[in-house]
Amino acid sequence: MASLKEKRKTFIISVSEDMLYTLLDDLLSEEVVNQEEAENVKKKNATTKDKARDLIDSVIPKGSCASQKLINYICKRDSSLAYKLGFSSGKVQGFNLTPNSQLLP
Repeated sequence: MASLKEKRKTFIISVSEDMLYTLLDDLLSEEVVNQEEAENVKKKNATTKDKARDLIDSVIPKGSCASQKLINYICKRDSSLAYKLGFSSGKVQGFNLTPNSQLLP
């Protein structure tokens, strides 16, 4: 089973800054990250890669539920990134996860 931790490096080098901010907003609305964490990702990191690293490293320790929410939003918002990470079937429309995208508790 694929996990967010296994896809960390690919996420860091692949996610765009615009998508990162969208994911941050989604995770903030789901209370996966709080306002302070979101602001830290945005303001304390100079590069997009550093921001991506900070985001994923703040989500992974929060467990499988938080990680799954990030995976779900990646699949919903950016099918190309989801496909690259192995989290979707590559379909542009819809919200289709493969069995590999399911995390173990």
